[in-house]
Amino acid sequence: MLKEIGAKIIFPAEPGPFWPGYYSVVFEDPDGTRLEMNYIPEEGWQAVAAAADAIAKRKSPL
Repeated sequence: MLKEIGAKIIFPAEPGPFWPGYYSVVFEDPDGTRLEMNYIPEEGWQAVAAAADAIAKRKSPL
């Protein structure tokens, strides 16, 4: 779809190291505005929640 609207792909869609199943694409729209779109599937959000819980527990005074 991005190519169809004349967007310039800067970094094609590729997996990233952040969360399971995460990937992103960086592009410029026809006006030259640079944008990044990310996708995180359910298993990635579960990993985000687990990491947040682990951080919260370390900060707990108990």
